[in-house]
Amino acid sequence: MTTADRAARLANTVLTVATIPLLHRMRNDLDRNGTLRRGTQMMMWAAYATFGVLLTDSLARHRDVPTGRRVAGYAVAAAGTALAGACMTPFASPQQLNGGETGELITGGIYNYSRNPQYTGFVAATAGLAAARDSPRAALLAIELAVVVRAWAAVEERHLQRQFGTAYGRLCGRVPRWIGVRS
Repeated sequence: MTTADRAARLANTVLTVATIPLLHRMRNDLDRNGTLRRGTQMMMWAAYATFGVLLTDSLARHRDVPTGRRVAGYAVAAAGTALAGACMTPFASPQQLNGGETGELITGGIYNYSRNPQYTGFVAATAGLAAARDSPRAALLAIELAVVVRAWAAVEERHLQRQFGTAYGRLCGRVPRWIGVRS
């Protein structure tokens, strides 16, 4: 194992361990304030940036991947990226998107098919890239991301239930948490 591999493993371990108290802080912010504090948002974006660096490093090593698998992986990654990007546009402001302010309950467009399309898109994009590049480290990151967003989605849903009451309950009754998967 190279020094770079050891450094990447250490960074991945630190990110994984640091995510637990960050999720706890995010939950406490929503429970106490109804929004995420600015410091919490900054920590969240630092975790995203760290994840991006680890993913980029994981994908940097070229492996000989069969063309069909590479094309399929990139297609899934492109679809996931498009999905994640498209579902951010209905938010009224960056602060609403970051969880720093509460806006309206968004129920149209892609939100008719998934309550969490952005997370579905992020995981699909990461998994698609892992497949396209035959990267076990990127595949591990995709799995870790899926576990984290699953935990965070449950926290967000409790918050949205408090904020929007029966309107959110009706949304949960007709729209699955993930695309096509009832929870």
